[in-house]
Amino acid sequence: GIQQIYALSSPEKVALIKTLQEWSNQHALDRHVDALTSLLHEKALPPPRLRTRLKRLYWSLLPPAVSGMPTLMFHAFDGVGSSSWDHTRLRALYTRLRAKGVSIVSSTEAYQQIAQSAPTSTSVIWTIDDATADLLQVKPFFQKTQLPATILAPSGVSTLRNSEGIERRILNSQELHALCAGTRLEIGGH
Repeated sequence: GIQQIYALSSPEKVALIKTLQEWSNQHALDRHVDALTSLLHEKALPPPRLRTRLKRLYWSLLPPAVSGMPTLMFHAFDGVGSSSWDHTRLRALYTRLRAKGVSIVSSTEAYQQIAQSAPTSTSVIWTIDDATADLLQVKPFFQKTQLPATILAPSGVSTLRNSEGIERRILNSQELHALCAGTRLEIGGH
């Protein structure tokens, strides 16, 4: 196929490029975001035929895992930036999950369940990326709820800057161990 493309004349290559660009533009993900997002919204579902086609497309691109468990991943708890959760939203999510009978497990507990081929459909893994200093503010929440979670801590860095330009300090090893005392938090590698 590559040899055939190389053998094309310049005008044929230009025509091929234009055709591929048009096809790419027509099939670009951003053109289909509304339809795909509506799959996630209970109140704004596309027509059934489109929904079925989109589900088939989704599962052909991302087949379901043979064994696994959904993961909730958090980055910050200071309420600053789009990836941060404030304390009110955090408590509300926890309360809603518990009310729906969802079992929250740490990565270690999830791995044990998966290894025994016993993951439940109502379990989720709770992880916290980056081990930023704002975690210290939510330690009382983790102490009170005894919610199991895994902090995925980076090594060799003292600060991280996210895509929004927000810089956060990373907890050192002593702070991480102190944070975990009296909770069901565990430390994992990022």
